Amino acid sequence: MTDICPFGEQIQGKAARMGIFFKILGIVGIVLACAVGLVILVIAALLPAKVKVRIGYLENEFILSFKLLFFRYTVAPEKAKKKKKAKKSEKKTPEKPEKEKKEGFFKHQTSGFGVYDYIELIKIVLEKFVAKIYFEKLDVDITVASDDAAQTAQNFGRLNAAIYPLAGLINGHKRIKSLHIGITPDFTISNSVYNAEAVAYIRIYNVIAAVISIIKYLL
Repeated sequence: MTDICPFGEQIQGKAARMGIFFKILGIVGIVLACAVGLVILVIAALLPAKVKVRIGYLENEFILSFKLLFFRYTVAPEKAKKKKKAKKSEKKTPEKPEKEKKEGFFKHQTSGFGVYDYIELIKIVLEKFVAKIYFEKLDVDITVASDDAAQTAQNFGRLNAAIYPLAGLINGHKRIKSLHIGITPDFTISNSVYNAEAVAYIRIYNVIAAVISIIKYLL
């Protein structure tokens, strides 16, 4: 038998290593494709999700919170914070000259805007953002009162004139699931009582569309 040529052994060794390399490359490619596909699926699932806002004034306390899927962030009322330990007195350091503040993107892009440009921006915000907001709940209970009966009656009339048309406008566009408004005068007490709560939401793709429209106009 003749011995295999050393050159042939080298070729076979390189071919084997290349085969292993391509197998690893294929596995990495499959993993990356799966990861990209998962990210796309997550984004696609999040786009229709609702960003909910709960805002109100209940029992003399302002409330404001945001919710996205299972995540909730409360702005007010603030939770009681633990008292921090007194910090040690800091050594005085020589004051450094303040750096010039860079101009923000919005300010830079609108520096040459006129009245009509701002009107167009407001129009975009109204059409692309505000018009896409829906209310799950709008609950208002107000007891109007003051020291003077005439003033109470006047305030009662003003509140009715301000609140009912606005609620009717929103409700007329079928954008409220639950609506309750109660405004009553009380001539036996001296201070008004305000209780109001609204739960509104907008879908993420509407927010993104509004942001894109604004940026396109600015650019």
